[in-house]
Amino acid sequence: MKNGYQLLSLLHNKLEDNKLLISSMLEKDRESFSNDENMINIATAIISEIKEIAYALDQEVFILNKDLYNLLMPIAKYADNMFNQYKFVNAYKLYDVLKIDVKNLKDFLDKIKR
Repeated sequence: MKNGYQLLSLLHNKLEDNKLLISSMLEKDRESFSNDENMINIATAIISEIKEIAYALDQEVFILNKDLYNLLMPIAKYADNMFNQYKFVNAYKLYDVLKIDVKNLKDFLDKIKR
């Protein structure tokens, strides 16, 4: 099992690896993004990966760093409820999570990585 530092490093690397992809998604406006099924599928996969890492982290990591908890857990909780009862994702909300929450998480991880 990986420790907290390894998981945070993995999370940072996943976001770094997907940086260009996320940037290209966000170059579109919300409407264009919401009409691109391929981008929605990729974005949901990225959000789901973040969720898996968030839930794998020990509570001790969050106790030591409340800022990380405040950035990471809303994304994980969103991922838990990403699909509505009809199995459709709200593409506008997904776009906002990518644009705001994932960006803020990436910026935070960049700072602690240094």
